[in-house]
Amino acid sequence: MIKAIDPQGTYYGDAACFIAFGTGPAAGGKILYVWTTLASGPQGQSILIDTVSWIVNATLRPPAPNLANLRLADPTHFAFTFSAQSNLDYLVQSRDSLATGSWSKLQDLLFAPTNRTINFTNLSAPSSRFYRLKVGP
Repeated sequence: MIKAIDPQGTYYGDAACFIAFGTGPAAGGKILYVWTTLASGPQGQSILIDTVSWIVNATLRPPAPNLANLRLADPTHFAFTFSAQSNLDYLVQSRDSLATGSWSKLQDLLFAPTNRTINFTNLSAPSSRFYRLKVGP
């Protein structure tokens, strides 16, 4: 959330925010709000370009997950660490074969903290499973 405050400290409201719905009838939906006055100000064109770029990059070109650490936590659990970005969803998936089959959802990390490192250790690790971290808007 970005707040609009003038040099004298007067608060004018929220200038921009991003909301991702994880539950309820709007689950999976997202809202990006940018105060219209920002677009008409001196930095308006730059703000609009950054906003559209942010949406396009998340939708059409989401980055590959940046996995920092992969390890066997113990004989039955696998752990990994990755960095999250604010406009992306992260989904841990598994399947029996690396080459074929459908990926099953193990854990949705929609509400993972953003712009931080996340440690995930709740994967059971039988030798015949394959795992991936899917990233998307």
